[in-house]
Order: sequence, then C-alpha cells, then structure tokens
Amino acid sequence: MSAWPTDHDPFEADRHAIARLLQARGEAHAAAIVALSVYRPDHVDNWDGGQYEATLEVPPEFYDQVAGGELAVAISQAAEAIIGPGHYAGLNTRVLAQSPNPDWVEEVVNSLRARRVASERLDLDQVAITR
Repeated sequence: MSAWPTDHDPFEADRHAIARLLQARGEAHAAAIVALSVYRPDHVDNWDGGQYEATLEVPPEFYDQVAGGELAVAISQAAEAIIGPGHYAGLNTRVLAQSPNPDWVEEVVNSLRARRVASERLDLDQVAITR
C-alpha cells in the first residue's frame, strides 16, 4: 500500500525536475498532477547499467487522466528525460492511498444525496406574485 513519504523524500528532486520540465513543455496540468503525486524510480532490470520504471502514485481523482489517459505520454516522456533514455523502462501509474480523514465515509455517502440549489427551483409564492 502506498502512502505519502513521512520523512525526507529521496526522489523529491526528480519529481520536481519532472514537473518543471512539463511546465517548460506547456503541460501545466500534467505538471500539477506530478506535483501532487508521489514519484519513485523502480529498478526493474540490471541490463545495460540498469533499467528503471517510473512509478507515479497519483491522487484518485487524477488517475484516469494519467493511466493511459491524455497525460500519460507527456509524463512518461518527462520521466524518461530524468531517468535517461537508455535506462527508462516505462511509466507505472498507481492510485495514491492517502491517509483518510475520520469523516471519509460520511463524505462519500453525502455525495449521493440530492442537494437543493435555490436557483434551480422556483418558490410557488414568488410565481404567483410575479403574474
């Protein structure tokens, strides 16, 4: 299970570099997602000096945009530039399992309840007055 790093993140500089490179390439949305994510290069093979897979754990609300979505290519290319073209084995995207707040169950259930928006409903007394 993943979680935010508790102490100094040894890959903070790499994550920062990926986000800045994405910004420089005009990919501000992808850069923001990387900034909100946890990054680590995972060693997957010893061939040719080592092969590394970029693992990016993204918040759940952004997962579909990164995992095979429109931002995957941009993030993958930036990660490859940081890891090195001869050592890059691909992008592995996972959902970031954040520590839940104590009210998370109530928040999820409340999102199912209908909400009354005053601008969408007319008060019958107001309709009678305006006629």
